[in-house]
Amino acid sequence: FFDEPFPMFPISSLFGSATGDTPSPTPSTVANYQTRIHRFKDWAFGSEAVAAETVRRIFLRALQAAFGCQTSLTLLDAGCGPGRDLQAFARWEGGRHRAVGFDPCPEFCELARQATGCTVLQQEFR
Repeated sequence: FFDEPFPMFPISSLFGSATGDTPSPTPSTVANYQTRIHRFKDWAFGSEAVAAETVRRIFLRALQAAFGCQTSLTLLDAGCGPGRDLQAFARWEGGRHRAVGFDPCPEFCELARQATGCTVLQQEFR
């Protein structure tokens, strides 16, 4: 599935330096999603769900291989959107793990809370 290595580059090349000389991209991203919140939710839980399930299964198998049944995990879904993956993480292995999400878009946070019952924080990526 992942035949090519992921490109590696410094995060500052995307967002500027830590000195604050480049504004956060978060407000414009949130504004973009706010104009199409329900269309994105329908896409995430609809046509995109099959592709996401494939990647999620690979990820969860890797977690299982790394940690086995030794411990209960807390899974952080950064940029959880409307909660599609967060919901799957919360149900994984019969719900014995804790799933927490965060997203900068308040509407996505509310949708994710409603869909999952999980803790979802409104938080920017910084």
